[in-house]
Amino acid sequence: TEAIDNESLDLVEKYADKLDWSFMDTDFLVVQQTGEDVNSLTKNGTYWKRFRDVENEVLSEVSKMENVVISCGGGVGVCGRCAICS
Repeated sequence: TEAIDNESLDLVEKYADKLDWSFMDTDFLVVQQTGEDVNSLTKNGTYWKRFRDVENEVLSEVSKMENVVISCGGGVGVCGRCAICS
């Protein structure tokens, strides 16, 4: 993802693998679900509402899973309406 460097993602994925858990990256899932990259979804970082709406849907689904390490972007948990905030 763009918000976290590849070295950090590798470390998180290795942690999930060591636990024998699944690994989910919410930014990747948002891009996969919409078919658009982050810059497109956010109008080059100037409008985040659509991205956050899809991100909240994704987070709601993956947060129901068991035995999963979830990599979240920097905006998760600050919106006041996502699975983490409510």
